[in-house]
Amino acid sequence: MPVWLEMLLNVGGLAGFLALAARSSRRGRASDDRVSGTKP
Repeated sequence: MPVWLEMLLNVGGLAGFLALAARSSRRGRASDDRVSGTKP
């Protein structure tokens, strides 16, 4: 496999991992807001 193709796959994998991490951190904050908002 050419080196440039391996580097492209690595960059794509990193971008996907960061996107998933950002999405999961947003979900965590939203659920925290809902839980704290339901307290009397």
